[in-house]
Parts: sequence; C-alpha cells; structure tokens
Amino acid sequence: MHRRELSRALTQFASNETWSDAPDRALSLNELSRRLRVHSRQLPLLQNLNLDAPDRRIVHYAVLRERGPLPSLVDIYTLDHALLFVRENTKCGIVEMYKPPIPLDLLLMPPDTADGQRQSTSAPITFVHRGRNSSITLLARSTVVRTGLLDQITAQQAILWQQRAIFKLVRFLPKNATAATCVAPLDKWKSALIATHDGIYRHDRLGERSHPYKVLASSPITSIDVAENWRLLFVLSENTLSAFPLDSLSREQPISPHRHSQVISNMTSFFMLGIVFGKMVVAVVRSRPLDSYIKLYEIVNSTRLPSSLKAGPDDTLVSFSEGSTITIKFMKRIEHPIEISWIRLGSSKISIGCSKGISLVDIQTLYTQDLIDPHYAPSSPLARIESGTRPLGMFRIDSEFLLCYESMAFFVSAGGGKALQSTIIYWEGEPTAFALRAPYIFAFSASFVEIRHLGTGELAQTLHGANMRCLSLPSELRGTAGIGDAAPPPYRAQAVEMVHEDLLLLHSNDDIMNVQRLGVPLEPEESSTSKPLSSPVY
Repeated sequence: MHRRELSRALTQFASNETWSDAPDRALSLNELSRRLRVHSRQLPLLQNLNLDAPDRRIVHYAVLRERGPLPSLVDIYTLDHALLFVRENTKCGIVEMYKPPIPLDLLLMPPDTADGQRQSTSAPITFVHRGRNSSITLLARSTVVRTGLLDQITAQQAILWQQRAIFKLVRFLPKNATAATCVAPLDKWKSALIATHDGIYRHDRLGERSHPYKVLASSPITSIDVAENWRLLFVLSENTLSAFPLDSLSREQPISPHRHSQVISNMTSFFMLGIVFGKMVVAVVRSRPLDSYIKLYEIVNSTRLPSSLKAGPDDTLVSFSEGSTITIKFMKRIEHPIEISWIRLGSSKISIGCSKGISLVDIQTLYTQDLIDPHYAPSSPLARIESGTRPLGMFRIDSEFLLCYESMAFFVSAGGGKALQSTIIYWEGEPTAFALRAPYIFAFSASFVEIRHLGTGELAQTLHGANMRCLSLPSELRGTAGIGDAAPPPYRAQAVEMVHEDLLLLHSNDDIMNVQRLGVPLEPEESSTSKPLSSPVY
C-alpha cells in the first residue's frame, strides 16, 4: 500500500472511530463547571468564562473534529455569552480547555471558502477571536451540523448585542472632515480644538453639521491641551512644547498666532496639565531609556511676581507679549532613572508609569516609593501573571485605586495594599488607553473598545471599528490623586450617568466618533446646573 493510501486509510479509520464517540457527550452546566480543568496560566480565561454566574446557560452543544490525519473530537458549548472549546479526558474523567473561549461579542465566522470538493463529513468552520487576532478551523460532521451551529451562534449574538446596548458611537464631525491626532475641549465641549498633521482646527456649535476651520497652521502635532481659566493653548509638535493665547487663534490668519506664542521646552516627549498644591501646573516630560526627568511649570499672574524675578538659563520664567499678565514660571525638576510612559498629577504627588511599574513621587521632598506596597506585591494579582506586563493607567474610585496594565486591571487600597474591592479584570484585547465612566472602564484596542463593569469585571459591551484611537484626554486623568494625598472627591462606583461636559472621543475609520450613552443627548442641556455623581475632579 502506498504511503498516501495508508494515510488516507488511517484518516478514515480515525474519523469513523472519533465520530462514533460523539453521542451522549453533552454535559450539563453544573457538571461542566465541576469537571472543567485549566492550567494555571489559563485561570484568567476561567474567570472571564464565569460558569457559576446565576444567569449562565448553555444555548447549544455540538461536536466538531480537528483537521489532520489523526483527529480528535472537540466539544463546542455555545453559552449565552461565549463560545467554549473543550476536550474530554475519559481516562481522568475531566474536561480540558482546548482553546481559549471566545466572547460572542468578539467572535467572527468568515464564510466558508472551501474549494467545492468538501464532503458531507468535512464541513469546515473557522472561528476568529477578534480580540486576540487568532483563529481556529474545525470540521463539522455534515453541512447540516455546521449550519445548525452557525445559526444558533448568530442568533445568540443578536440577542447579546441587544441586551448589551448601553453605549453607541455617534459621529462627532462631518464624515472625513479632518484626520485628527487629538482633541481638546473649549467651553465645556461647546467647541473643540482638533489637532491634525497640518495644524489646529476649531469646531463650533456641537450637534450641528458645521465644518471645522483652521485657526493655527503648524507642522504635525502630537498633542494639545487647554488651560481655559488662563486662556492658554499648549501644543506639542516635533518635541517642542509651545503655549498660545487662545485669543490669538485666527480663522482669517492661521499663521498669526505664532507671533504671540512662547516656547516652554524644545525637548518634550509629552506633557500634562493639572492642579498641584492648588496651582495650575504644566508637567513637561523628557523620556529616555536610561534617564528621564519631569519639569513642573506654574502658570501665574505676572503682576504678583517680584520685580526682581527674571528669565534664567533653566527656563526659570517664560513671559508672553507685552501687556499680557500671564507668566509660566519654573517650579521643580524631578529625575527618574527609567523611561517614563505616563504620569498622573495629584494634589501633592506625581504617579509615574514605566516598564518597571508605578512609582509615587512626593513633589515637595522628591521622596519616591513604589505605588504597590512591597509587602503586598508577592500576593497581588500582578504576581499571578507573566512578568513584563506594563502599567498603562490608574484611576481613583471611592477610596481605592484601579491600576490598569496591558493584560489586566485590579484595585489597591489608598496605602497600596489589598483593596476591599476584589474585582480583577482580564482584558480580551490589547488596550493602549483607558477611560473611566463609572461604573464602567473603557479599554481602547485597535479594532474595538472593551467596556467592563467595575463592580464585577464582566464584559458589558464592545464597540467595534478600525484603527481605533482615543483622541480626547478625559479630565479625570488631569487630576488623579496620588497615594497618600488629601484626595479630592473621587468618582463614585455607583454612578451611572455619562458626563455630558466631558465627551469621550475616538478615531475610527478616519472619522471622529463620540462614545454616547443611549438615551443621552450629545449636547449638554443649558438649563442643567447639577453635576452627576461621576463628575471628574480637577
């Protein structure tokens, strides 16, 4: 017998033998939960699966087969929220996880592209996990089995999407109006400044279909932010941070504002505005692999400065044109031995995120400590996952802090120890930015936004797009208090309203979109004077 014929015979034998084991393999939900075993590295998958949830149920069960010369059976459980792949170990009486479960929100099933030679015993189905950019192809026993499984999954997806319709994406600007790198608010989002590759545009009268117009011509802009009380616009372009008076922005002459601008720093990786010691501060970060630093500048009224104070070699004083009463004064320099990824300004401390973790620096004394208590670190959720995951953000919620890493998020107490809130969130995607809208945390990945509930960690909804980026800097990131601060009123975990004055904008498919809560108008009501519980703190 030729080798090819032998392989075909073995395949047919294995196939017949495997399919004959298919009947009566289905398990109840309780039995599945009891018998399912996972490796330690798969524990996050088991938590997201949450088989013991009160409303958890099995929608459909099917048996598929691996491809290859000696295939084995794979049990497919369509749950109300996810697709579960398991394989039964009859010797040990357990069920093993075959592949990571796929949330139905993130499941794609491309049309079958087989070449027409498919037999009735070989109907392929490809499952794509949109969050992990992975796929698996299995074989159904017949086209009837294949069709039945796909119909059940599609129907459950439709039900789930309807149940999880909490937020929606609403176009913020006319389609393809401009390609934005970031957006900053003016007058509580009644207007917005939009940074692009060729300058800054202004968009007025939110909710109307007016087009943005250029107010500042400039080279490619990395980021912008506005200190409205001081009527200043800060622009980072080609590592140079400049300040422009808002009143100098001109629709007729976009080049004219440069005559009134002042350079704050020409070696800037990124910057942030915030309130420190009750003062408006600009934090300028120079990030390098082996040594970095943060310079703090205070925005002051020049009429209150001593007449003897002059500009010096260390950017001691930056003044604007004659007649202006605004001066930017050097305040403090903070050295850091590692490349800085992000910072958060507190009332008296700065939180610094880097590849080694999160550090906390006292601005007055420059005393530095790890945010997570060293005694708690070995038993913290961070110790259970592979090393090397980087911190990407932090938020204050009630009296505790939510720390967001590349692969997970968890709470710590005000002292950096174990928190009362025990929720641990494991991301399905690969987030690059986060935003807080209590009781939800938004994680931005390239192809979708993952929205999870802070109290349970469960996936509440996903918003899909392409090349998605967070554009607006949520105001809670400008005033997050550090550990040990006499902290301002925080977000409250029970608040459920979106903050109208603090829009959450993102870039998707070359459009600028707003994440809007269903049933909430885009434009804030003029008559409303009260703030919802989730109002950000400056």
